[in-house]
Amino acid sequence: MQIAYLIFWTMSFGFTWIGCKTTEEIHRLAICLAGSILLIWGFAIAPESMHWLVEILSISLCGFLSIMERQIPS
Repeated sequence: MQIAYLIFWTMSFGFTWIGCKTTEEIHRLAICLAGSILLIWGFAIAPESMHWLVEILSISLCGFLSIMERQIPS
């Protein structure tokens, strides 16, 4: 049961990728919603170290994007 969160994350990214490739809107919404639920579920059962890693990466990404936004001339 240790890697169940990785299975959920893999399934969520797969569902999201399939949803982006789907042409019908209702199927796209349903598949992406299922992917989002699996992503949240996988994050909820992940160990605390993964929570810290995801938090550090997201804060770093936000800082990087804000720096890049300031460098783009208007």
